[in-house]
Amino acid sequence: MPSLNVLFAVAINLFLQSFVLGDPAKPCDPDICKLPDCFCSGTEIPGNLSLSSIPQIVFVTTDAAVNAEDFFDYEKLFDGSLKNPNGCNISGTFFVSHEYTNYCEVQDLYSQRHEIADNSISRRLPRPWWANATEEEQNEEIGGMKEILRKWGNVKAEDVKGYRAPYIQVGGNTEFKVLKDLGFMYESSMPTQWFIDPPLWPYTLDYRSTQDCEIYPCPTDSFPGLWEVPLVDYYDTKGKLCNFVLSCTPPASVDEVIELFESNFQLHYTTNRAPFFMLLSAEWLENSTYFEGTKTFLSKLTTMGDVWIVTVSQGLEWIKNPTTLDKIEDFKPWKCDTPAPPPCPASQCKECYYADRQRLMSTCAPACPPHYPWVGNPDGN
Repeated sequence: MPSLNVLFAVAINLFLQSFVLGDPAKPCDPDICKLPDCFCSGTEIPGNLSLSSIPQIVFVTTDAAVNAEDFFDYEKLFDGSLKNPNGCNISGTFFVSHEYTNYCEVQDLYSQRHEIADNSISRRLPRPWWANATEEEQNEEIGGMKEILRKWGNVKAEDVKGYRAPYIQVGGNTEFKVLKDLGFMYESSMPTQWFIDPPLWPYTLDYRSTQDCEIYPCPTDSFPGLWEVPLVDYYDTKGKLCNFVLSCTPPASVDEVIELFESNFQLHYTTNRAPFFMLLSAEWLENSTYFEGTKTFLSKLTTMGDVWIVTVSQGLEWIKNPTTLDKIEDFKPWKCDTPAPPPCPASQCKECYYADRQRLMSTCAPACPPHYPWVGNPDGN
């Protein structure tokens, strides 16, 4: 539970937001809120399709910095051996923060058709800072990171579609207004418990959400067209609720890792097939037992024929345009027949050292910035 001081600070933040931000969200009417632009929060399958006619979408995500040791594990996990039913490689979504990130490796992940998303520049502590950050502060962190990914990671700005708040500490209406103003497609930071059976589908924030608010402050205003992709909690082997797998009761074997994923996967697959999250981390993948269990589980999923391991933005494209399994192999957003972005040639990867900050930044950009890119100065000028 949050401390009384944190709750008091959040209450003040919400009180101030009510004077400076937008329109309070109204209850959602599904007769007005229609795909592809609007979708009410809830457990109903998009397009009113039947359970057996739709794919089970799986999201594999990480958040924080991308550096050499983590990149090695990501390359092993996504080594090209596991394919979706249309023959394309499975793919993940990397919510990237700036400090300690190697942008040559970010560019390589991007070239492999993984999604590169935003996790702020600093991931600063303490955690409640993110709950109370001003619009200017949120804009510098979120918009600045989007610019860093573009300039130093060679990721097209229009391809940075998603944001996850550091430590999944959302910033209420302030954060979501910034995301809307910056043109983001989705946010994915809000855990949910109430809709575990069946789980909650992603939804737009045009109207009032029915999702429980586990970590305050949650958005209360209307943000038309901005998607929320909820983090449905797991039940671990002890029956405890958790979201990031590293916060679950530690599995003691490969079989227990597989069981953790499998038991929670079935809560989605057998009920309403809302997207199933695998919230991984570098620490999780560095553990050989956890890595083997994760790779084995993913391998099993790829043999099922109706399971697709895609990026978050690809999953949202399916929700916008629900497509049945008999037509899914022709679903354009999930194809891999267009040219991929170029990787970073090893000979062009530059190591930029900043003695004043004792930081090293690697990039495939034409030249190193004179100063270490940071909050308020993403260009490093």
